[in-house]
Amino acid sequence: MADEYDLVEGFSFLGFGSLWLSFLVWWLVNNYITNKRHLKPLHKFMNFILFCKCIECFFAVGYILNRSGIDYWGIAVTSMITIYKTFIYTSLVLASKGFCIISDILRRRELSIVALVMGSVYLIYSAYFIEAYMVSFIILVMIISLLYITAKYTFENIKLLKARQQALIESNIQNLVAPIQAKINLLTYFMRMSCFYCAEQFIMQTIAIIFNDTYLFYNPGIAITYVYFDEILELIGIAGIFIILRPKNQMQYFDINLIEPNSPSRPLAPVFKAALPETLNAPINSNKPILLIAPKGYQRNDPFRNLLIANPVITK
Repeated sequence: MADEYDLVEGFSFLGFGSLWLSFLVWWLVNNYITNKRHLKPLHKFMNFILFCKCIECFFAVGYILNRSGIDYWGIAVTSMITIYKTFIYTSLVLASKGFCIISDILRRRELSIVALVMGSVYLIYSAYFIEAYMVSFIILVMIISLLYITAKYTFENIKLLKARQQALIESNIQNLVAPIQAKINLLTYFMRMSCFYCAEQFIMQTIAIIFNDTYLFYNPGIAITYVYFDEILELIGIAGIFIILRPKNQMQYFDINLIEPNSPSRPLAPVFKAALPETLNAPINSNKPILLIAPKGYQRNDPFRNLLIANPVITK
């Protein structure tokens, strides 16, 4: 029969499970009702993260309170934690690669990296529940590695977007400058929140290693406090990442994929506006092109110099 501390811990997980379930309901309503037209494959993949976390919390309640079937509940909890961790870290790598943010496709090399991350996380967490203390150090290395990978790829894509934004400004394509800036801001916020999540995971795992098998973790009050901090910080980190990446109506042209992730920028044909002088007496025929003089400061060796021919647009 469960004692007083078991009841407190069990109902605590029940409360956290209810919070995760509420967030899952909001996420699904936003995805499939409010902003269904902006839904992308990354968002569908992220559904499983919240679903697995909800199931994990509710299974933990059964593990803590139902002592008669503790072995079966333990298997259920460890399985859900393993799947949940695999999904969340894979999502971080996918988002850092710009999937469904700056490009809707992944190249073969990028798919190989994602598959390697999924396999590594799954195997490490599977081994963790067999020999927790030894594998704990491997988990610390894995968290640092995933933090480095996520930050590196996100920063590279931010630099790539800034370079493309500068090219758009120089080519006078103003309509696409603001959407590019919105993507830069989104990736910047994502990088900060993913760093917070990985740092939180690293700190809590380090605390568990340092105080493992000490009197502190055998103190029920301290153990419950640790659970509270771990669950609350994880909820803040995951909720922040989901809110940043959620499907929504960003702005016009936001979903246009101008570049491929981690690839050099292609040159852009400039867009110029020209007006004929009012003193021009020659007849204007919309079927005949007009030769334009290159604007002041235009590079003579520019590859688009020969494209300065335009058809007149007659406005009333």
